[in-house]
Amino acid sequence: MKNKNNMNKLITSFVVLLFIVSTMSAQSTERFIRIIGNSDHTYIANVNRVSFTVNEVAPNEYKKISYKRLETVYDEFVQRLAELGISERQIMPAKLEAYRYNKTKTKNYFVDVKDRKTLDGLSGLQNDGFKIIGVQYLYTNIDENIENELSLKAIKDAKRKAEKLCTELDMKLGKILNIEDRSSGCCTVIDPSAKSETNKKYKITITFELLDK
Repeated sequence: MKNKNNMNKLITSFVVLLFIVSTMSAQSTERFIRIIGNSDHTYIANVNRVSFTVNEVAPNEYKKISYKRLETVYDEFVQRLAELGISERQIMPAKLEAYRYNKTKTKNYFVDVKDRKTLDGLSGLQNDGFKIIGVQYLYTNIDENIENELSLKAIKDAKRKAEKLCTELDMKLGKILNIEDRSSGCCTVIDPSAKSETNKKYKITITFELLDK
């Protein structure tokens, strides 16, 4: 009977020890930190898209303005652009905004220029029948590897933050358990903008294992 009680105690002790070891193991694997790594890049527009409206000129006796056909105004518009070094083949038709009460024939165009001198020349371009209606900035020279660079910088930033935190906790940084990249696809295409510079931010969330020193 005594031997049987001793055996029961031994089994009970083993089960308790196994439970303690399992619990410690589970707690160990649950020790982790989630850190957000950041990086960013400022893009500089390389193309200026200048939009124009060209319309026929209605006669006005009071202002002594004679009627001009739309084709005549367009020819004058092309000539003025040629004086700035812009050929007619660079003039592209644009979608015409609908004006409900527009009584004159109108067409919209745009030209893309890259140098500042030409842009400055276009900014003062205005005549009876045509004028600038807007300027947009295009980003067509984006490096195809920019997202890889931004993601690597974000990972380094996350690791730096994690190591600093581990130092304060008197612990050691372990392996990466998980990476969440929700910024993928954010930075390879930029829509035409009213700004000549655009800043894009890249974020990655990384889960690191925490270890005792």
